[in-house]
Amino acid sequence: MLPKGDLFREKGVFNFFTSTKLAIFLCMILAAESIVGSILYRGDTAFDDGSGFNIFASVFFLLPAALLTVNIILCVAKRVIRGSVRGRIPLVLAHTFLIAAVSGMMVDGGLGDIYTGYFPFRHPSSAVYDWRDGQDIELPFTMEVSSYTVTRYPFLLKVGVKKKPGGEKVGLFVVKEGGAVEVTGTGLELRDVTFDEVEKRMRFSAFFRGKFLGSFEAGSEGSPPLDNLYTVFPVAFRDFGVKDMVAGLRIVEGGKTREYDVSPNHPAVYRGLNITLIESKTDTHKNLLVGFQITRTPGETLFWAGAIGFFVFVFIHLVIKISANR
Repeated sequence: MLPKGDLFREKGVFNFFTSTKLAIFLCMILAAESIVGSILYRGDTAFDDGSGFNIFASVFFLLPAALLTVNIILCVAKRVIRGSVRGRIPLVLAHTFLIAAVSGMMVDGGLGDIYTGYFPFRHPSSAVYDWRDGQDIELPFTMEVSSYTVTRYPFLLKVGVKKKPGGEKVGLFVVKEGGAVEVTGTGLELRDVTFDEVEKRMRFSAFFRGKFLGSFEAGSEGSPPLDNLYTVFPVAFRDFGVKDMVAGLRIVEGGKTREYDVSPNHPAVYRGLNITLIESKTDTHKNLLVGFQITRTPGETLFWAGAIGFFVFVFIHLVIKISANR
């Protein structure tokens, strides 16, 4: 329900649409919907795969945004009619920029495009899923992933050490991938430790009292005896996730080719489309598929200009008001 109070003291459509409480109520609705849309965001704005529901293109978002725009315009008009604009120019400009920001959101919601596509490594394709129309479409150009690299944060490993031949436990030791660990009281040192999360095997160079013993690997069964006395094995690991991923993208249209390096924070821009790397996965045959989000946001510039202008002129208005009260 809409809040009661001065909203309904003066009846009439004009008074209803110029209410400050109505503006606050609409802002709360838009903020709540934006939070929900952001939480559900997975390279699209849909609740599910397939026939999804795009929050920002729905009437549930566009209608409150349109009402807020009308509210702001009428509020400014009301002040002009009453002759109360003089001395409050910054606040009027803040309202104007707020209209621009809301309009930018409406333009993106109503006219923007969102596509998602998974492209086989080194195989050109133009097939993507259109979240607006809820169907697969073909782009007017082909995209090919020519290279793909993933940089992960180093694993944190817990390494167990046992003594041969009885298998007495020497202890557990923690080492960061790429680092080294000294096995206390044994003279044994493990260096350049790496870990394969798929095979669950660690690889390392072993030294005994400064003498190089060789390069080894170990799974749950343990390593070969080191210096005929100790065996080591991975006990657990902690994955801190992907640090960065970069895809070499080749776009071909009309016989012309363009090359881009695309990452989650550095999209390619082609024909007004932002092409952003979102993830990679493998199909049932273990073939690499690289996923891209492809968006067109015609209202982005209007939104950011409006948002920045709004905060700037609200700040100026507050400064003038505080200065006048001193």
